[in-house]
Amino acid sequence: MGRPVARGRERLDPEEYEYRFQAKAPATDLPETTMMTIEILHLTEQIQRWLNQQVARHLAAQAEKLAR
Repeated sequence: MGRPVARGRERLDPEEYEYRFQAKAPATDLPETTMMTIEILHLTEQIQRWLNQQVARHLAAQAEKLAR
């Protein structure tokens, strides 16, 4: 089958993931579309937080090198 796809604390196999998150017209299933939008925004926030931490570490390292 393949590796399960992690979604929060729940682990979905690829077929279940595809079934739950298949592309649908926004007007046909608004609650599912809304939940997917919320999930995308949440994941975007996590990526942005991680990237900001990486940039902060890099800048701190550069500042330390310049302070020497």
